[in-house]
Amino acid sequence: MSLIGQPLTRREDPALLTGRGQYVDDFAPEGTLHAFVVRSPLAHARITSVDVEEARQAEGVHAVFTAADLAAQGVGPLPGGEGLPPGSLNPPYPALAGDKVLWAGQPVALVVADTKERAADAAEFVVIDYDDLPAVTAVLDAADPAAPRLHEDAPSNVAFRKRLTAGDASAAFQGAAYTVSQRMTSQRIAPVAMEPRGVLARQAADGRLEIRLPTQRAHGARNWLAKILGLPPDQIHLMTGDVGGGFGAKGPLYPDQVAVIAAARALGRPVKWIEERSESFTATTHGRDQVADLELAADQNGNITAMRGTVHASFGAYFTPNGPGSLLGRLGPMLPQAIVRK
Repeated sequence: MSLIGQPLTRREDPALLTGRGQYVDDFAPEGTLHAFVVRSPLAHARITSVDVEEARQAEGVHAVFTAADLAAQGVGPLPGGEGLPPGSLNPPYPALAGDKVLWAGQPVALVVADTKERAADAAEFVVIDYDDLPAVTAVLDAADPAAPRLHEDAPSNVAFRKRLTAGDASAAFQGAAYTVSQRMTSQRIAPVAMEPRGVLARQAADGRLEIRLPTQRAHGARNWLAKILGLPPDQIHLMTGDVGGGFGAKGPLYPDQVAVIAAARALGRPVKWIEERSESFTATTHGRDQVADLELAADQNGNITAMRGTVHASFGAYFTPNGPGSLLGRLGPMLPQAIVRK
């Protein structure tokens, strides 16, 4: 019997439709503490000072972590991009910003308290002084050689260039009866999942680091964490459970999640953080944000014979592991499929 074309009953639906799904925020082991992420309000600035002493004295607060605290624990940077062309820029991505912030919403400190409300209240006492720097938000502006550089040791903001070719486009354009060109802008979009990002981490009874993470890449997240924390992968037990939407945004491991996991290890207590909806729009990776200058060549009958052009794609201040590979693996094959022949 062939299953092709046959209706199949989804086994996962009954639990989700009857409210029996289990997401990260549905779990709270005994003694769970709650985290609040202090984020930069600026897109580009030097951090001149971070004062967390008053926050550490606030009611219900167990700890406040900064970049220096995580460094003292041996917490390394996030892994950056995978599958990059040779010579690409791939700057280390800190869990908490130390000297400089490179995007609005970047985590700078983490407050851990006995309730999420007290953690949020104590975060108001964290005083961070910034020296504001010039910023650009459009991809073509960022690629301009005169643009302010985010990473000062890099020659420019252009992380890599990759030429994708197939066939002889030059010959097709030379022999074309008609050519047409157009700039096409794909706006930036924010994925809005039913379940925002979050994490729950604790040291399990068997000594392993136990983590609940709403992720689309469970094995990848475990392996990245092993490198970041300096642990063997088999000492990390990572569970996903139900994930309330991902849209690619839950593929990466995020700096705020790493900071929470590091806090749980340092405190020896379960620590949970659930992203607020407003945070989701600034702290969860966005999609699209591309400008494509394209040309089409056609013969006398209007049949398209070739396409060429340049696409500028914005990746933000740092790479996520899957970001560059997604673009490079899909851009070339998908562009010709967008052409409608008449």
